[in-house]
Amino acid sequence: MSLSTIPISILVVILIRISWIDWRTQEIPDGLVLAGLYLGPFLVFPAYFFAFVLAGGYSVLLLATRRAGRGDYLAFGPFLSAGVLGAFFFGELFLGMIL
Repeated sequence: MSLSTIPISILVVILIRISWIDWRTQEIPDGLVLAGLYLGPFLVFPAYFFAFVLAGGYSVLLLATRRAGRGDYLAFGPFLSAGVLGAFFFGELFLGMIL
């Protein structure tokens, strides 16, 4: 990561951090900040995309097997971690496919 992308990374992390506040507990995922600073501004989108796809697939699986109901909560932290790993390894490939 070059020095010119650091201010952009910080801005993206701040905006995403504000949008991810859990309004019930007023908590902000700290791993999100570190992931945004490490990945940079362009790989944050693939990280979220991978996290949402994984969480959505797992939720559908739980609903289909009746292990969870529509009112149950699902922790997003593990999926966000998996999304960051996916973006780290496959993020540039993913961006190359969609751009």
